[in-house]
Amino acid sequence: EIPLRLVGSEMCIRDRPKLINGNTGDYIWFNTPHLGVKIDMGATKTVTGLETFSAYGAAYAMSSCAVYTSDDGAGWKLVTPEEGLSMTPAGTQYVSFIAPITARYIIWHMYGSAPLSSEIYVYSK
Repeated sequence: EIPLRLVGSEMCIRDRPKLINGNTGDYIWFNTPHLGVKIDMGATKTVTGLETFSAYGAAYAMSSCAVYTSDDGAGWKLVTPEEGLSMTPAGTQYVSFIAPITARYIIWHMYGSAPLSSEIYVYSK
């Protein structure tokens, strides 16, 4: 698990720590069909997967997602299928990369009826 800093998203500054504080009882939710999170790992890392946990289970889980990576925070590369990655609704959801990706920044777009996230984890080799 890589230490994270959330640097931008739809959430306000006071809510960002909720996704990386280790407390699965709090969450970020906007009651919209999109939740986007921009993650700064502080340096370029080799990433093998992502995880999100929803305190309210499958009812508020994403149904699809898209993941972009960047080395500089300006030029972005889509690393999931162009049509999005279909996800099975569950309280804990994972994105595992077939081949590890290397990046400093990740944008994770989560889509569903109203996706909610309590914690986000980034995994490396």
